[in-house]
Amino acid sequence: MASDESASHRSISFGIALVVVGTFALIFTKDIGKGFGSTFDPGPKLMPLILSIILIVGGVIETVLATIKRARLSGRLSLKDWGTQNFILVLFMLLMYVPVMNIAGFMLATFLFCVALMLRLRTRLWLAIVMPVVIVALAHVLFVMLFKVQLPTGELGLPF
Repeated sequence: MASDESASHRSISFGIALVVVGTFALIFTKDIGKGFGSTFDPGPKLMPLILSIILIVGGVIETVLATIKRARLSGRLSLKDWGTQNFILVLFMLLMYVPVMNIAGFMLATFLFCVALMLRLRTRLWLAIVMPVVIVALAHVLFVMLFKVQLPTGELGLPF
């Protein structure tokens, strides 16, 4: 049992390391060239961007699965410490929101941020997708159309 708990601790550390490395790679990817290339030549920025996103997503998955396994092994899989977990998760997501917004733009980053928060709060899946769409649409109408404020489009230059 102790070796299983030790292995889950190593998996948590590995997952966090993947997220940190992927985040740094994502931040430094913005300094590579200008935008993406054409259809036939995607440019030097695409591959590091894809790899850093894979590292971050893989690290988050590894950390979450190892944390759940560790909690099951110790018999402490309960909801009593979710307040601390929610605080840490929201803090991490806020720290990631700005770099993601610089790359993906305001609309996509806000949508992903809202979906992640709502899923963490155990909202139904359909509601966790519909409400962020409404929030992003209202922000677009309010800021872009009504107040004529230009929201960040990000380095990807996505139209949404």
